[in-house]
Amino acid sequence: MSELILVLILLFPALFAAFSVRRFKRPASDRFYHQLLIQLIRKNGGRPITSHENIVNTHTQSYPQLLHVLIAWLPKKAETFLSNYMPVLVNVLLGAAVYFIFQIPAQFKSTFTFWGFEERLLAELLFVLTPYHYNTSNAKNVGLSARGIGLLLGYLYAALTLVFEEQTNFSWGLAGGLALLAFLILFSSQFATQFLVFGTVLFSIFYRDPLLLLFPIAGYLVYLALFPSMAISTIRGQLGHKKLFYKHLSERLLLNYRPSIWRDLWNDIPRLVLHLFRTSKTKTEALRKIFTNRYIFTNPLIILLLELPLLIPTLIGFALLGDFKNWTFLSISAALIFLATSLRKTRFLGEPERYVEMVLPALIVWSVLALPDGFLLGVLLYCVLRVLYALLRLAFEAQAKSASYENELEQINQFIRQRQETQVVRLLCNSTESTKYMLRTDLPIFYYWVTATSNDEFHFLDVHATDYNFVTPEALPRIATRYALNTLLIDHHGLKTDVNTVFSSGMIAKTLIRTERFTLYSLVV
Repeated sequence: MSELILVLILLFPALFAAFSVRRFKRPASDRFYHQLLIQLIRKNGGRPITSHENIVNTHTQSYPQLLHVLIAWLPKKAETFLSNYMPVLVNVLLGAAVYFIFQIPAQFKSTFTFWGFEERLLAELLFVLTPYHYNTSNAKNVGLSARGIGLLLGYLYAALTLVFEEQTNFSWGLAGGLALLAFLILFSSQFATQFLVFGTVLFSIFYRDPLLLLFPIAGYLVYLALFPSMAISTIRGQLGHKKLFYKHLSERLLLNYRPSIWRDLWNDIPRLVLHLFRTSKTKTEALRKIFTNRYIFTNPLIILLLELPLLIPTLIGFALLGDFKNWTFLSISAALIFLATSLRKTRFLGEPERYVEMVLPALIVWSVLALPDGFLLGVLLYCVLRVLYALLRLAFEAQAKSASYENELEQINQFIRQRQETQVVRLLCNSTESTKYMLRTDLPIFYYWVTATSNDEFHFLDVHATDYNFVTPEALPRIATRYALNTLLIDHHGLKTDVNTVFSSGMIAKTLIRTERFTLYSLVV
């Protein structure tokens, strides 16, 4: 009975994911790219692809594809189901992984003198009530995405590293398991790959075990042996992606929105709060705007403090107590990676708080064993209130979001499908997000994919001079001419100039369909 209770508790995040999926009926734009990959893999006989046949400018494809390959092997109905309910499945798998991770301490009596039902129960409650699980922008809650699978593999890799270091004798089985997990991470998730690389370097330093560095290398050699073209393309693409992000993309996608997550605390957020108080009619209205403000509560430092509340206390506990070294090293490593990737020049390496989430089970185990019960019960109470807030916000606000943007794009997509019955359509769109919605195997389209190793003669700054979300208007005629694109979709919200200037180069345009936000043109180039 006690084991059943422990299993059922771990299903709570999956129930939230199911509720979230039902409430948010709008698919994220990235879902359409993932579906495109699945379709291309299915056309390729279920094997990973290394090129986009539908994107006119992008010659190579380097996105990790394990999840997409697995789904491509399934029947079409299963693909549809997973497209809608992937967050539920991921949370079930995460719960299963955590169930076994929380049994690890019982296997090492020399280190853990007590670890029974009460400790596991408290650990599970701290895990399932961690507020970050219920952030609807959390990677594992965003629909069809490889990020949740990457998190699952990250959990397992960190746990197996712990077991490997706790063993008194070398184990070929554990070594093989770590190499296999490294291969699966490389083949499945960009972010988990970064955790694998950065984390393993720090683990090897803290554990004073250079052998740990061999497991990612062994995993890549397995990847290279099984899928040589894909393995080479992945490395080239990721290196190109990091270079592009560091030099140009970060400035146009991240830093123009949030210049510094640290400056936020002493300058930008206080000024925003003062502005909301000054411009609101009542204090109640001001407080409502503050506590629902996306800019404030997507700051990684605020997420770390409010939604991953155990890290700071455990770091203090590490310094004061210095016990259970093998279990503390993972959390210290994640905290160092957070700091290293929170700077202006390094934020292109992803959301810093997600590195902390990768070691959450280990962080909780140490907290249960070392921190006072009274403090942990206080943390639990806080977490319960935060989760209730997340549930209420989801219940009352999810349906209020307008879906007109997607409805308009679907209307245009249907028009294009009808037009394709009588003529070839080659599409160009000035909006990056809208381009994602239009991706499908039978529609040639221009899309500057940032992990591609080649985008022809167009430099990134030619296409996205000031903003990655929109193509520079002056570049649209050049792109249309270069690739003989005969159809142009304009998102007027992102057009920084009069639409007539787009056609000043001599292109002849005829309006095909107009909605509130979009206009579809036929071009003669």
